Amino acid sequence: LWDSVQEAMVGRIENPDAGQRAITDVDWCSDLLASSSMDGFIPLYDLRDYKAPSVVLNSKVLGFAEVRCNKSRPGIIASAHGGQANCLKLWDTRAPAKPFGSSICRASGKVGRFHGNPRRGDEIASC
Repeated sequence: LWDSVQEAMVGRIENPDAGQRAITDVDWCSDLLASSSMDGFIPLYDLRDYKAPSVVLNSKVLGFAEVRCNKSRPGIIASAHGGQANCLKLWDTRAPAKPFGSSICRASGKVGRFHGNPRRGDEIASC
């Protein structure tokens, strides 16, 4: 973790149990840092104690992954997964065992970039 004011590294997240492959994306979720990787796991680190993830979401989908936190609805996270699934999944960190609702999947191609509407927490745009 880099502090741009101090221009120095202020911490390092190292956890061999979460994210065995290269990290593909990160996003800030209030006091949490979410990361995603090719192995389908999405560890969430509490920045007050980031030695181990406080929650680990398991998409059970290998391949490209992207993660975004909902800025207007804390605790809601969206993740996109490539590979054979090409799906966008929604997660509630208070019930992390599985995504809630239906996954949004594409018949062909992959879910590219996506972002939530900062004014309306129930809207997501993807391409």
